[in-house]
Amino acid sequence: GALGPSCDSCHQEDWRTNCSYCHGDQATGQSAPPRDLKNQTDPLMMTFKPHAEHLLNDHHGDWDCQQCHIKPVDVMSLNHIFDDTYGKAEVDFSQGLSAEGVYEGDGKCSNLYCHGTGRVNGAYEHLSTTPTCTTCHPNTSLGGHHGKHLREGVRCDECHADTVSGQNIIDKNLHVNGQKDVVFGAGQMSRNQNTCTGTCHGEGHRSERW
Repeated sequence: GALGPSCDSCHQEDWRTNCSYCHGDQATGQSAPPRDLKNQTDPLMMTFKPHAEHLLNDHHGDWDCQQCHIKPVDVMSLNHIFDDTYGKAEVDFSQGLSAEGVYEGDGKCSNLYCHGTGRVNGAYEHLSTTPTCTTCHPNTSLGGHHGKHLREGVRCDECHADTVSGQNIIDKNLHVNGQKDVVFGAGQMSRNQNTCTGTCHGEGHRSERW
């Protein structure tokens, strides 16, 4: 301000737009902690532990800050560093995949698309273990004819061939992305909106509605 020297006279060049200058990892340039707003680097002491898991993991693409926060243009953006809640990072899901999500505090979130079944939103907390396939997609909650296909021994990759292979996600950008990516990997099948035609797993389909 007008009361003294500019912040720029002490801070390094581009500090206003370099997120890792104040939080994150200066060595790699990643904006998410290992160093949080309380200057903690010990994962057990952080206010929210799985920042890195949301950025770098095998389950989904590398999510940007806006999935859980209003992303500032620079450090001086309204309600960023100079707001009424010093040292607190406000959680706002409105610009991400879980736009209806709610942050309950203490690392607990609810009404999340990203931790739901794909049909019903779910909840999670930062001390929970890493989710598996059945954590988010229990057989009892899958819609359409998922249950019928699973009982007949049809694998996930026979209808989602570009996303998974067996129990492994082969393209994380096609998983937890807000889309239902259907690509047939077996048989001679075609899809028209919500119907399937062709032969798969030894059964003929003719405009069979999902």
